[in-house]
Amino acid sequence: AMSTALPNLEQLMISKLGSGHVYSDGDDPEEWDIDHINYIIHDINIISSFRKLRILTFYEAPLTGRYPDLFEFPLLQELSIACCQNLKFDLDMLRGFPLLEVLDFRDNQHLTGNISSLRAFKGTLKSLDISRCLSVRGNIMELADFPRLKILFLDDTPVAGDIRNIRANDFPALQSLYLPKNVRGGSEYKFQQISEVPSFMQTIHLLLQRTPTLFSKYCLSPAFDWTLSEDSPDWYEEDESKI
Repeated sequence: AMSTALPNLEQLMISKLGSGHVYSDGDDPEEWDIDHINYIIHDINIISSFRKLRILTFYEAPLTGRYPDLFEFPLLQELSIACCQNLKFDLDMLRGFPLLEVLDFRDNQHLTGNISSLRAFKGTLKSLDISRCLSVRGNIMELADFPRLKILFLDDTPVAGDIRNIRANDFPALQSLYLPKNVRGGSEYKFQQISEVPSFMQTIHLLLQRTPTLFSKYCLSPAFDWTLSEDSPDWYEEDESKI
């Protein structure tokens, strides 16, 4: 068996398979777009035998359903599950990884849960990216007291909050940040009144004073792209006939 041949395996990546091959279905699988009859099926649960894994990556892996056995690696430090559109999992399932430092969960339509579940990793978590996971909820301030969190990307998620609630001692190690529009003051946030803008700008100013590179990954303007809501009493449309 592979687990016997490689008993000390610490890093593993699972991705696409060749034509005519599929991974075994998990619980409550989605229906595939193609007929897999006569395909060679590979048992994905075999990787649960690698108990010394420290880095585990799933990228565009054709997995479907829930796989509880894939969420029990006591030494794991880095977990990346990106672009696995039919894999169903919840943030509560991460409790089998007590040493987690890096979580990269970009582009997973079936990822669910509340970021409050991540408080189990308050002392270890350094990087969190759940961009474009549309069923993950919570409030950004649930992570404010994480002493080692350096990277936080939440763009295109329903996570909420208010950037003005970030105080001087919050997010003490943060180096790079991207917030969604559900956060007041996040990317593409729509103001109801122009008079609100100065208080948000003051917060951004204070954050940049503390960490000048905080928004450098996306550059400052794309990190916000603020606009005035069309429902705002301050909204008006230009009279083109007078131009």
